[in-house]
Amino acid sequence: MKIHSICRRFAMLFLMVGFLALIGCAAAEQTITGSVEKTDTGHFLKTSDGANRYQLVENQDFSAMVGKNVAITGTLLERSAGNYISVTRFEVVGPGDVAKAEDAPKN
Repeated sequence: MKIHSICRRFAMLFLMVGFLALIGCAAAEQTITGSVEKTDTGHFLKTSDGANRYQLVENQDFSAMVGKNVAITGTLLERSAGNYISVTRFEVVGPGDVAKAEDAPKN
């Protein structure tokens, strides 16, 4: 009985630590502007300054956005395989609107 109680306490401790780690890894949403590109591996957002490229997590169809300037809001995911953005919303912006979207406060 004593061993069973110890195992149960370790299991609870493990679950609590895992839950806290997930909370700590939660990233805030950000808005990034750039143009949408289509490749064999999916859709990408190339930032307006050309410095970064993020693969768009395919939870929406971005085919109509290819070649357009957009402001995309989502959660950035940096992985060893590359940078990704899980998109929560997006809008097409004109060339003059790109600076305004970048200056907007981050969520």
